[in-house]
Amino acid sequence: MDNYDSYESISARSASSSLNSPSILTPATSSNEAGTLLDQSSIARDHIFPLSDYLPIGCICGAQALDIERTSEWAEIHQIDLVADFDSDQSLIGNVGKLLAAQWIRVTAGAPSGHIILRIYVLPDDLGHVTIDRGSKTLRSAFSKLVPQLDVSRKTWKGHPKHRPFDRWATPVPHSLFWLYNTLPSPTPSETRIASRYSRLPVSQLLDDEPYIPGLKTRLFRYQARSVAAMIEREVAPRKILDPRFEPRMSPDGSEYFYSPKDMVFRKKPTCYEGSRGGILSETMGVGKTLMCLTLVMATRYHLPRTPPQHLRGPALRQKVGSLSQMAGASLGRHSVSAKAHFSWFHPDDDLIRPLKVIESEWPSYEIPIESRRSNRTTRSIPPPPRRLRLCSATIIVVPRNLIHQWEAEIKKHVYDGADGLKVLTLKDNTQQLPRASDLLEYHIILFSKSRFEKEHDDGLDSQGRTANFLGTECRCPYIGATRVRDCTCMKPEDIYHSPLKDLHFLRIIIDEGHEFSTKTSRAVVVATKLVTAERRWVVSGTPAKERLFGVDVELAAHAMTENYFPNATKNEDHSPSDMRGAALEQQSLFVSEEERSGAARPIGILLSNYLQVRPWVSSDGEDSLAWEDHFFRHEHVTNKTYSAFSLCMKATLEAIVIKTRPDDVEKDVVLPKLDHKVVYLDPCFYDTVTTNLFTTVLTGNAVASERQDADYLFHKNSVKPLHDLVVNLRRSSFFWTGFTEKEVLDVISHGLTYLIKKDTKCSKDDRILYNQCLGFAETLFNSIGWKALSATHEMGLFVDAWPNDAASSWALNGEIVPPMIGATHLRAAQRFVNERLSANDPTDGLVGRGLLELKAAVTTSEITKASAAVPDTKLGVPSSGLRGASGSSPKKTRPAVQDKASMNTALRKASIDVELDQNSSLALPSIIGTTSSKMSYMLGRIMALHTDEKTLIFYDSDNTAWYIAQCLELMHIKHLIYAKSLRPEQRSTYIVAFDTDVSIRVLLMDIDTGALGLNVNKASRVFFINPPCKPHQEAQAIKRAHRIGQDKPVFVETLILRGTLEEAMFKRSKSMTREEHTHADKELLNDKGIAQVIQAARILPIGGQDGLGWRQMAPLDTSLQIFGRKGRADMKITGIDADDEKAVNGTASKRKRKETSAGENKPKRSRKNATTAAMRDTDASSSVAGPINMEESASSLDTNMYNTEEWTSVG
Repeated sequence: MDNYDSYESISARSASSSLNSPSILTPATSSNEAGTLLDQSSIARDHIFPLSDYLPIGCICGAQALDIERTSEWAEIHQIDLVADFDSDQSLIGNVGKLLAAQWIRVTAGAPSGHIILRIYVLPDDLGHVTIDRGSKTLRSAFSKLVPQLDVSRKTWKGHPKHRPFDRWATPVPHSLFWLYNTLPSPTPSETRIASRYSRLPVSQLLDDEPYIPGLKTRLFRYQARSVAAMIEREVAPRKILDPRFEPRMSPDGSEYFYSPKDMVFRKKPTCYEGSRGGILSETMGVGKTLMCLTLVMATRYHLPRTPPQHLRGPALRQKVGSLSQMAGASLGRHSVSAKAHFSWFHPDDDLIRPLKVIESEWPSYEIPIESRRSNRTTRSIPPPPRRLRLCSATIIVVPRNLIHQWEAEIKKHVYDGADGLKVLTLKDNTQQLPRASDLLEYHIILFSKSRFEKEHDDGLDSQGRTANFLGTECRCPYIGATRVRDCTCMKPEDIYHSPLKDLHFLRIIIDEGHEFSTKTSRAVVVATKLVTAERRWVVSGTPAKERLFGVDVELAAHAMTENYFPNATKNEDHSPSDMRGAALEQQSLFVSEEERSGAARPIGILLSNYLQVRPWVSSDGEDSLAWEDHFFRHEHVTNKTYSAFSLCMKATLEAIVIKTRPDDVEKDVVLPKLDHKVVYLDPCFYDTVTTNLFTTVLTGNAVASERQDADYLFHKNSVKPLHDLVVNLRRSSFFWTGFTEKEVLDVISHGLTYLIKKDTKCSKDDRILYNQCLGFAETLFNSIGWKALSATHEMGLFVDAWPNDAASSWALNGEIVPPMIGATHLRAAQRFVNERLSANDPTDGLVGRGLLELKAAVTTSEITKASAAVPDTKLGVPSSGLRGASGSSPKKTRPAVQDKASMNTALRKASIDVELDQNSSLALPSIIGTTSSKMSYMLGRIMALHTDEKTLIFYDSDNTAWYIAQCLELMHIKHLIYAKSLRPEQRSTYIVAFDTDVSIRVLLMDIDTGALGLNVNKASRVFFINPPCKPHQEAQAIKRAHRIGQDKPVFVETLILRGTLEEAMFKRSKSMTREEHTHADKELLNDKGIAQVIQAARILPIGGQDGLGWRQMAPLDTSLQIFGRKGRADMKITGIDADDEKAVNGTASKRKRKETSAGENKPKRSRKNATTAAMRDTDASSSVAGPINMEESASSLDTNMYNTEEWTSVG
């Protein structure tokens, strides 16, 4: 150990020292050694704490080497001015003197290499609060100036200066949160850390080579079992967590101390908190989080929460001496031991069954005293009794409304029924009442929909929303008439709703898709934190910070192409999934301040400090909460937040609360099928090109007429809403669009021409050239009979071949032009007309007349609807239709099937159901050979090729898109469902379960904004994106609906893009955007300047002179599709879907009919035809010519004899 000289020896020598002295500090010689020891003993009495209690922090070095005697001995000094010729900053030396005198520090000196070196020892904050003045601002200022100037190099400490300054700020972690999250270690639970045998036993079974929990049907994978075991371990044996204000650091001499960067406080011993009894189960999407939660509940089925220590009481006094069973039950309750938990593992003998019932009747509880509110003159306060909480072994699970049926299906799938299973109470609807608290004790799971859970926020309110503060001292309500009876509306205590949840101390609460709880004030969070008392709290989410934090495998799902991570890889070079993940992590490994300060750290911090109630982020026991933002980041300023990097606190916090298995460890147990994701570039057909050019013409017309300035210009800062609506419709139009009418296009051209002929305009030469190109395109457009017909009827055009003789012109939208183009609605009507007459001598008899009626109805109702359509605020040169339908759901169109009742009879229709056409029949020849949409033709071809062997999931972003595809699927008699945003939550859940269990349903159309999160659609192995999502996380989330555990086929994903269009340019820009740019753009893609520039740079696409004529105008199908007599037409109803939807729609129609009758109107009623119409008729949107339109309002203006009042057909 170091040798120290006495205070007197140093004083004597320093008096005669000089710059050229051979020695500046010499240890005591042997002649006065005894005297030195005596002197040191007397000095020690002057110091309150011995030097060994101080922390060695760093050194101060002299600036120059001196010609002095070099020695390896160190001596303690007690006055800094006793060190001769120490040529260092005098202000620094002054601060050392102040702190030395106040005993904040101790100093030893030496000169092993010719430099005078002072070793600084700091008194830790653990000591000296009473005897040492810690509150002096002068000393604190001196200390804060001294410490950053210390040299903490180990070599300097040993006497060989090598400058390494003390870092006063938090130790930086120079990685992104994405990197930290994805490099968390996989859970490694151990049963030896668990004291309770009732918890240790299931953990032991989970960690066995063959994991097993009684009552569970499903065999767990090992990684699933480890995660559940880690959850149990964290619940019953939480580890001690270092106070996040402190971080461990190493002294120059190799010892450890603890340092708080924010307050510059040093401690010798760590301050710890008990870890959270819960956390975030953040296993990646599709690896079985629901099963893990059910296993957790099964493994701890009868366990009880602990009575809080502050509410523990001794044995209760009884009126009479209790039986041994009663006393045993009471004792078990005080120690939170459940007899049921014991006997669930160790089955009782028959003679113990009766005492066991007595023991179970002694249900444990405890009381919380409540302070009375003060009364005033107008209100009275009823002294409240102590609040009694009963310990409850149930688990509350809160799930999004659309997932509740999926949870019920998972419970049925994984857990046995009966006594060995789980007793579940499901609360879906807001009208369902909670049972009494005593009844809730009997359940293992209380499954809430989120909306029903929020309903418990009404606790403490009456039906009028009044609180107990409205309890008056006397009734002052008015009298009834001339009587002396009051019409009393006063609030009464019995009117106040009391939630049964308040009366129980639950074992656990689990929030599925818990990233939605990353808020402080939502009703659900308030109920979960203020109303529910639960010992263990879990969030279950593969994306704990929605849209900001997710697993690297999800990142790969959105960017599965090898060239994204290995740009120099050869075409045949193969990379393992582990290599791909490593490359993806490397690309996003660095900390970017602008991204992280407003990124995923914020929702994580809010979860900790609110719902999860993790100390010290939440106040408890009189201790104030900490601001997580102060400690999660490295801030290089005393008062300001600089967000220079993450701190060790962030890393430690993630490790303490998140349970997540690394993908490499998951793959040791289970390997998901291959995921193949490719972008399919399609050449736009004539009508696709027309649509793209129409939007370019509108954008150009606006730019020219507004001179690219002022509020009329779409890209002006005050035109955000109109530009947003136009661009949304622009993106949707890449599938199909009939929104602009001929008149609207003429108006756009007229606006531009009127402007151009004016004098002194500011139109640039480039704008004039571009607008002249638009004029040339308009001439081609107005010559297109097909486009005019589609614009007038809003139909998806289908080109047919070999149509029955003499009937083509009566059905075709393009007249006599070959090939005939028939609207999808009309073709469906023609198909039904012929199919219902296949047993007749001539099934086509009356087909010509029917076609004429169909066309008449389409054109008439379209004109009526246009006239009544609401006109939104528009911009100069922009048609109003271009701004409709973008903000909400797309409009819908429903039209009655034109039908000649006299020619129809039930017997003929039934006889025709099973008729199969002969291969040589003329009716087997009519077929669809193309469409007016390249994407529709491609999708129709792919579905027909795949539907017999694989189920298909199609993501869309416009209801019109889903409607058009559904029409074609109906034509092909392929069963399908539409998971639309307009569906009620219970319908959504039913649709998912039906698609999972009904093998006859081959296609699921899903709104990407509604269905990209939380759903399990692993029966689909083909995934299509009709339009490319411009949010990478949304695309990845959508893909993981299918690519997850339970998927037994390779998953093939295709994103469709029209080559050479604005869609392609926007897609490429989106893929090139950085994380920071995506974060900045957030929900509005136009917030990105690059996207705005792409749209502003739009140009007219060339159209050949013959492109709009004949066979060249269509997007051809690879294989023609037969129209009449197709198989499957007799069985298009979906079990469990159509019957319920028909009842719902008929009920709505009946109400509407009664209302219309009272108003003197006679409109035909609607009924549910199939799953498609049910999904779309619920859409609530205004009518618009921007796509399919609502024709219901105009039905009464047509000849009612033309319609079948029992059935309506749905059209796009």
